[in-house]
Amino acid sequence: MTKSKVARRQPAKADLERILEDLFVEVIDRGEQERSQRPPGYWPYNEDLDTPQEQRDKEAWVTPDLDAAYWETCVQQNDLNAIRRDVEKKLDERSLDHPSDSDLALFLRKALVTVAAAHRQDAEREKGHYAPLQHPFLGQLQETQSPAPRTDGRETVKEAFAAFASQSMTERRWNDGTFADAEKALQLFLGIMNDMPLHQVQRSDALRFRVALCKLPAMRGKSLYEGLEPLKQIERREMIQAALAADGERITVGDRTISKPEAERLAKPLTRKTVNKHLNYFVTLYKRKQDAGEFSGTSPFEKILFSKKLIRDDSETRIVWQADHLQALFTSPAWTGCQSQSHRSTPGTHVFEDERFWVPIIGLFTGMRENEICSLRIDALRRHDKAGCWIIQVVKGKTANAKRQIPVHPELENIGLLDYANAARQEGHDMLFPSLRANRRTGSLAVAFGKWFTRYRQATGLFEKGRDFHSLRHTFETLLIQNFRGDQVLMRAMMGHQQEGMDRVYFHGFEPEQTYPVIKSLDIGVDLSHLHRSRQKSRTLRLGRHA
Repeated sequence: MTKSKVARRQPAKADLERILEDLFVEVIDRGEQERSQRPPGYWPYNEDLDTPQEQRDKEAWVTPDLDAAYWETCVQQNDLNAIRRDVEKKLDERSLDHPSDSDLALFLRKALVTVAAAHRQDAEREKGHYAPLQHPFLGQLQETQSPAPRTDGRETVKEAFAAFASQSMTERRWNDGTFADAEKALQLFLGIMNDMPLHQVQRSDALRFRVALCKLPAMRGKSLYEGLEPLKQIERREMIQAALAADGERITVGDRTISKPEAERLAKPLTRKTVNKHLNYFVTLYKRKQDAGEFSGTSPFEKILFSKKLIRDDSETRIVWQADHLQALFTSPAWTGCQSQSHRSTPGTHVFEDERFWVPIIGLFTGMRENEICSLRIDALRRHDKAGCWIIQVVKGKTANAKRQIPVHPELENIGLLDYANAARQEGHDMLFPSLRANRRTGSLAVAFGKWFTRYRQATGLFEKGRDFHSLRHTFETLLIQNFRGDQVLMRAMMGHQQEGMDRVYFHGFEPEQTYPVIKSLDIGVDLSHLHRSRQKSRTLRLGRHA
């Protein structure tokens, strides 16, 4: 929806005085907001800091005295450009014409003096010296409440985020899933920090938000966390951790008693990768504001993300599927005979052929991501005559590098993937797994399958922390590296990862005739001949919705 053009008018004296008042009050409010969040006993000049990170934070801290000295220097040097962007923004927000050059220079000078005076009074408050607010041109001002009431030009985080999300969707930077994830990040911020003017968010606020995210449970919103606000979820997770420390076999939380393994699962915090995912929306929001000239100064979220090394350290906790684990999985009831379609973990005589049967097998032999497999269309399976094989065409995925052509391993043909796809096509389906429905919140087709795969492994005794569906992707890459001595360009291309160095610019991918010999000779170290179509002739095709 486009906004109608608003006619501009010449600023009246009252308009300019309101801008000067806002400039002054915003500085004071930011200082008071930051001080109000400090813990009892806070002392900013304490040299006895616990961690290297706290020491770095102290060294990076700009004191209100230094801020005041900077702005007073700008006044002495008549550096009008230091305040020009903020003034022009406030004029534009009110649909006011910019004054003529001479009048604008005079007003910029007043604005510069105003901000310098505000920072000097804020510096005195930092030392505990409070006096009535004295504006250099408007006289004594009334003390505002904290946080200050919103006035024109004081866009809140929620309002700024809504505009940011709308623009990102309009420009097709985001899809529906990204939009849903961004909304989740915003709700976490509002639930933890409350809404506040965007320009009043301090570095300390961003750091407190990151700390709170790290304390959130990975299962937030589920099980014992269902219906709880973020801070209450953190509180409950800490209760579970305390109960676990008592080392009992049964854990009591409120009026609920749960097993120790369940408590350990509930006590697991968000990974740093997920924390970064939430924070990155705010990093990008402030970057967009800076690029548009709508935010001056340093972003409170600058350098807030956890390093790639720490993220890699977290990912190393994922366990690959060894041969004996794969053998146990693919000889379990869902693949060798179960009681019914809704009781796959109970041994029986039925083998149902649908996504629950095929997605793990495809993942093992292709290294594809869960959602890439669940989102496959039937026409993604096609014959590549030059390579002499069938391929799976991945047209889009998690990243721009996900687009690739993956040769179909001969074992997938033996197990019957092409027969299954042909049967689905003959029934008039476009999707390879038509039983799947998109998640209403994220749009992902993999959510329902992922939940089932977790429940199934728990029910069959195959569940182990760190060994999940994504571990199949780790297994595939590990096997590639072991079998082919780690050709990194080939590995990255087949996994849908971004190339490094100049290969990112000049390398445009392998063709199936080059990758098929690699896939064809890949040995997963497990005998799956019991799943071959020739030996499993009585499977039941399942292409409808699950009960």
